Amino acid sequence: MKNLNKMKQTVAVAMSGGADSSYALIKLKEEGYDVFGVTLKLFCYADTKYSPKSCCSLEAIKDAKAICSDLGVSHLVIDASEAFQKDVIDYFVNAYRTGLTPNPCVICNSAIKWNFLLKKVLSYGADFLATGHYARVCYSEEKKRFLLKCGLDGDKDQSYYLWALAQEELSKTMFPLGEMKKEEVKEKLAGYNIKISEKPESQEICFIPDNDYRGFLQDMGVKISEGNFLNSSGEIIGKHKGFPFYTIGQRRGLGVSYKERLYVTSIDTLKNEITLGAKEELYSKELVFSRANFMYIPEEQAGIKGRIRYRGRLQNCQFKELDKGRYKLNFLEPVWAVCSGQSVVIYEGDQVAGGGIIE
Repeated sequence: MKNLNKMKQTVAVAMSGGADSSYALIKLKEEGYDVFGVTLKLFCYADTKYSPKSCCSLEAIKDAKAICSDLGVSHLVIDASEAFQKDVIDYFVNAYRTGLTPNPCVICNSAIKWNFLLKKVLSYGADFLATGHYARVCYSEEKKRFLLKCGLDGDKDQSYYLWALAQEELSKTMFPLGEMKKEEVKEKLAGYNIKISEKPESQEICFIPDNDYRGFLQDMGVKISEGNFLNSSGEIIGKHKGFPFYTIGQRRGLGVSYKERLYVTSIDTLKNEITLGAKEELYSKELVFSRANFMYIPEEQAGIKGRIRYRGRLQNCQFKELDKGRYKLNFLEPVWAVCSGQSVVIYEGDQVAGGGIIE
C-alpha cells in the first residue's frame, strides 16, 4: 500500500521484540513513514504459570522497548488483558466444554490484534497498523474491496490466520514483509546495530506454555468426568478421562489396547462418549462452516481451494451458500480429520476469498 504523502502518514507497528516485527518497523521508517512501536500486555495470570509467553511476555515487552529505543522511535505498552481474557481465553475454554477444538490464534488476531489494538492506535493518531506477518493486502478496483493475499514466502505465509479481518481493518493494515522472504529479512537485519533476541517458533498456545491442556482446562473450572470409549459398532472398549481432553483425529494418549490403531472419530458431549475408529473413517469430502468472513464471495463453480489447518494441503473444492449464514465446501478428493471448531480458509489463486469456523 503506497502513499504519496508518506511523511504525513503515521504507522503503529505491533512489536514482539523479534526479527520480523523489528524489520517491519525499520522498513517503514526508511520508507519515510512516521512510526512508533506498540506491544500488547496480555497478562491475565501474571502471578501464575499461565502468564502468556513468546510474543506477549514480559521479555517481549522489554525487548521491543529496547529495540525502539535503539532505533530512536517511541514505544507504547497497551493493556489488553481484560479483552484477551474475554475474547480469547474464555472462548477457548467454552469451545472445549462443547466438544470443539478451537484455534485461539485466529480469534486473537481478529479480536485483539486488530479489533482492539487497531482502535487503540487510531485513537493515538496512527493512520495504519503494521505487523510482521507474512501476508499482503491490496485494493481491487475490479471488486471494490480490500483483498488479503498470501505472503510471497510460501514457507512463512500466515494468511490462514488472518481470514477473519474485516474490510475496515484491512484498509488500515500494512504488512511490510509480505513481498519478502524470511532469509532476506535476516540478511537485512544483520546490517543494523540492534540486538534481536532469538525467539524459537513454538507450536504451543501462548497462554499454555507447558502445553498441558488438561491442567489448564481444569484450572479454568471445566468440570470433567470419565466416560466411555466406543468402537465404530457402538461397543464399549475403554474409559476416557473426559471429552475436553480429546480432539478429532487424535491417536496418541488414548490408553486403549486394540487390535488396530484407533483414532478419535466423533465426540458426543451430551452422552460423554467418544467413538474410536480406523484412520480411513476420518476421510470426508464435505464440510459446513459458519461465522464466516469474506473479502469477496467466490463463484460457486470457481476454481477455489480450501485449507482446514495451518500448513495443511490446499485442496480443490466447490463452494455453496446454504441458509442462515452457513456455507458448504465440497472437496474433489477426501480430506482427513475435519475438526469442528477449527478454521477453514478459502483461496482463489494467491487471494484469500474468506473463511469461517467448521461446524
